Amino acid sequence: MPPNHTSCLELQQYKLSGATTIQAVWSYNNTSCLELQQYKLSGATTIQAVWSYNNTSCLELQQYKLSGATTIQVVWSYNNTSCLELQQYKLSGATTIQVVWSYNNTSCLELQQYKLSGATTVQVVWSYNNTSCLELQPYKMS
Repeated sequence: MPPNHTSCLELQQYKLSGATTIQAVWSYNNTSCLELQQYKLSGATTIQAVWSYNNTSCLELQQYKLSGATTIQVVWSYNNTSCLELQQYKLSGATTIQVVWSYNNTSCLELQQYKLSGATTVQVVWSYNNTSCLELQPYKMS
């Protein structure tokens, strides 16, 4: 199971009219509901932007202003498989735990993949310095 920290955020997908999706993010205490693309997370300077394209299983995760850096990490999931590919570099194999560092080597992110019922995946991202723990969970709406 993903780490259950108080600073973790839960992300759910909602469908809009058309072929786009809207993302709603809120904390576990069900306060401060945020919508749309970019959010300034409480207690952190990281802005997360997550959305999907054309009703596919592709999720793009962009991290802006991460410890003064402009590194953008992009994670895709193809065809409901467990294969994850990073934009900057590709990690060997298709392991469940992948470690990503930014270019300035100031922030280290650990990405773990979890499977939900229905062939969906949960991406959990948090930083080692314990300054911000982010949990991004795509859910299927009932």
